Amino acid sequence: MWRDKYRQVLGVPGFRSVLLLGLLAKLPVVAIPVVLTLHVALGLDHGYGQAGLVAGAWTTGVTIGAPFQGRFIDRRGLRAMLLIAVLGQGAFWGLAPLMSFPVFVAGALLSGLVLVPGSTVIRLAIAGLVPEEHRHTAFALDSTLSSLSYMGGPALAVAAATQVSTEAALLGLGTALVVSNLALVLRNPQMEKDKEPENEASESGPEPVKTTGLNWLTLPLITVFACTLASGAIIAGYEVAIVATLRSEGQIEWTSLILLLSGICSVAGGLVFGALPRSMPVALATGLLSLSVLPLGLVGHWWLLAVAVIPTAVLYSPVFASTATAASELSGKGNRATVMSIYGAAISAGSALGAPLAGAAYDASGSVAAFAVTGALGAVVAVLALAVVRSRPEPATAPQGSEPALQPVPQER
Repeated sequence: MWRDKYRQVLGVPGFRSVLLLGLLAKLPVVAIPVVLTLHVALGLDHGYGQAGLVAGAWTTGVTIGAPFQGRFIDRRGLRAMLLIAVLGQGAFWGLAPLMSFPVFVAGALLSGLVLVPGSTVIRLAIAGLVPEEHRHTAFALDSTLSSLSYMGGPALAVAAATQVSTEAALLGLGTALVVSNLALVLRNPQMEKDKEPENEASESGPEPVKTTGLNWLTLPLITVFACTLASGAIIAGYEVAIVATLRSEGQIEWTSLILLLSGICSVAGGLVFGALPRSMPVALATGLLSLSVLPLGLVGHWWLLAVAVIPTAVLYSPVFASTATAASELSGKGNRATVMSIYGAAISAGSALGAPLAGAAYDASGSVAAFAVTGALGAVVAVLALAVVRSRPEPATAPQGSEPALQPVPQER
């Protein structure tokens, strides 16, 4: 059964090549924060506080730029945006070894503004090409590939920066970004299904209402974005809390093993989730992830922590697969890239929020507080999201021949 699910998704014309190219584009992107941090700390000989400033500037650029990129893609197409990304990334990473610290901060911000993540390309392909009943399987594949990228990308970046030089890491990462984006430009992946006949629809009734302005930004979609942001914060915060806990216990050398185990469990969870007949409600997925994190602060020894993090790690990929599925269901042909780009920005913003939040909680009250605050944030958002979903009335059936309502709430995931 599960093989049939994945066989159907991978059989969608053009999707397999997009998935492969998207993976190649993801690897350098997930390594960017590590390379920026190491270049400031080792190459420029500044403190880690200043290194965090550069990484924060880049994340800010990614978060702010995503909605504008999405709107641009909706209007001009993916290829045009990728060409801009090639020029922007090539200029920054090619000149980065020559930049002073202030210029490096500004350059990181600008680089983030024009970065097109590989995940965004894959999500657009899924939302536009994969039939709705199979999308959660496709998004589970995307989340699984993201987990694999996080297991390999940063490690390669650290090896290049420490064994060769941070300048070599900058140039190598820039080359990988440019090459992967150029490959996507040449492939120009199809973001929509082949056009269906529209004459019959126009003869039988009025044309579908096209979304204009911000009327596509419905309350259910805002709820999905909020749960996505909270989930990103949970994952980033829980990773910081793990490192801080092991350091306080004098067991920091086991950090890599636990994070590797988390990655493996995430891959397994994503593959199992993709084989299920349907997706999971967003509020439920976020709530389960939150509850799995809350008690982790009560665990001290490394091997107990390694066992305790398994539920959280298994839920990692399913949570983002479910939120991506919901976002795609609430998007339309005229705003799909905008919606999916904002979705990606929500993950980035959540990561930027969760890491310092967990760190501040740890500094104030220790490991229990770090995990508790991280989990509580997600739990509050999940409860609010559930309240919003339950407060929505059942959509009334529109009379035949009337204009369809804008973006009805999906009753099934």
